[in-house]
Amino acid sequence: MRSGVDAFASISTQIGQRSFVSVSTTQGSCTGGALVNCNLGTIAKGQTVTITLVMTANQAGTLTNTATVVGNEPEANTANNRDTEQTLVVAPVPRKPKRLVCDSFTATPQSLTVGKRSTIVVRVTAGGKPAKGRKVVVRGAGISKSTTTNARGVARIVVKPRKAGIVTITVPQKLVCGAKRIGAVGAFQPPVTG
Repeated sequence: MRSGVDAFASISTQIGQRSFVSVSTTQGSCTGGALVNCNLGTIAKGQTVTITLVMTANQAGTLTNTATVVGNEPEANTANNRDTEQTLVVAPVPRKPKRLVCDSFTATPQSLTVGKRSTIVVRVTAGGKPAKGRKVVVRGAGISKSTTTNARGVARIVVKPRKAGIVTITVPQKLVCGAKRIGAVGAFQPPVTG
């Protein structure tokens, strides 16, 4: 029986709706920005580690945070390694009106398996419409690739992670849209059964 696992955590946020202020953890260390990465060290069975992320809202609406946790050890069930929570911001911070249309994107799948070839599908939109010709960059877990979106705003990148860790997906902005929006996918060490 294992007494603990080495864990890494990543939290992605919808940038453009808020600004990063700080991050802290009850164990290990974290670095912050559009993507918060934490090296939590060994976590004992049943132990809890709390990561506190402070952001400043730039506009009203529903904000989404997604946390992904990856360990160095083999995973029996990856279904419980990702959680998404929403926060409702009811009062906007006064800003001058802007006519910018910044890109947003989604990426699937939510997890990869070390040594297994998978296709990451990224859908990029601008103002709710498909964004053609946008550069998409995928890095991490032994991966460094890029491509551009097609006429439907879709990019497909075939990857084969060489090690466990966090894989980041970015779509560099041509406009000044605040900090970059970054997606995070966990690459898990086999055997993955869940």
